[in-house]
Amino acid sequence: MLAELEVLTDGSQSDTEIMTVLASRYSPSVRIKPAAAGLGLLAWIAPMMLLTVGAVGVGAVVLRLVAARQAEPRLTEKVATPSGAGTAPPTAARAIVERELAELDD
Repeated sequence: MLAELEVLTDGSQSDTEIMTVLASRYSPSVRIKPAAAGLGLLAWIAPMMLLTVGAVGVGAVVLRLVAARQAEPRLTEKVATPSGAGTAPPTAARAIVERELAELDD
């Protein structure tokens, strides 16, 4: 193909004529720049569409994660507990945990 291109460029043919000859012999895929019609147009549009869809998808995931994180209670916030649960002082809670662990060991 390179030798053929050399022969064509040495002749009196224009660039458009040379591209037409090469495209007719080998297919339009020899063009570096795809045609702006038909499947060539798809080659121009598809990457941009895929990038846009990907960016929107990543944005949606990030927004969902941020919303979920904001909905979680913070450790410094007081969490509502059912009737009296969690009201024992830390030393009493520690004693309960130690007693239950001792029961598990038995």
